[in-house]
Amino acid sequence: MDKLRSLTWICSAEFALNADNVPVSGLSKLTDLRILGADASFLDLLARMELPALQKVTSAQFNPGFWSFLRSHGSKLVELDLVNFSAEDLEIPILEVCPNIRVLYLYSQLDQCEVAMLQIEHFLTGSATANSLEKLILRMCTWEKNEDNRWATFFSTFESTQFPQLNEIQSLACRWPKKERDIPKSKWVRWSEILLEQGINLTDATRKKWRPRLK
Repeated sequence: MDKLRSLTWICSAEFALNADNVPVSGLSKLTDLRILGADASFLDLLARMELPALQKVTSAQFNPGFWSFLRSHGSKLVELDLVNFSAEDLEIPILEVCPNIRVLYLYSQLDQCEVAMLQIEHFLTGSATANSLEKLILRMCTWEKNEDNRWATFFSTFESTQFPQLNEIQSLACRWPKKERDIPKSKWVRWSEILLEQGINLTDATRKKWRPRLK
């Protein structure tokens, strides 16, 4: 187990914990952890371990144990992937507990725009800044047309001052126009140009960004 570098956990088994049975120095090489299903006691166990090499966490589990785990290890993380995350799940300002995150993934099958809004409204408090965040990935592959107005608000009101290093927002649903006549009608072009004014590139699933036409 000490040589394990990647772990995917999907198990609801409970762990009976006490000070004597926690392998504090175990999983010392673990860098990539995926928690797709877990009892809170498993996350409490991880919270008590050192996990010195941990860098990336993917989680679809947001029970109290997850927040305990994040408080213990958040400062180590450079990538965080939140799967099916909603406002009701949030207990702590994530980007303050995880100040060194460079890449943040967001995904929801429910209210996609709400999840994106969380990045501004709930991941930081007050005037706090996320000084390390470089890339935000919106992993929504489909895009509901009736949400366009809400997304327009998201992009037009995005305030980059709290994210001084952010240079890319990637949307897997982004589609760039292929024909010249479609450019003026494209919401993606419009939103891209809004973000470019703040030095942020909007990219599609292949990380292709829009290059504004010379005026």
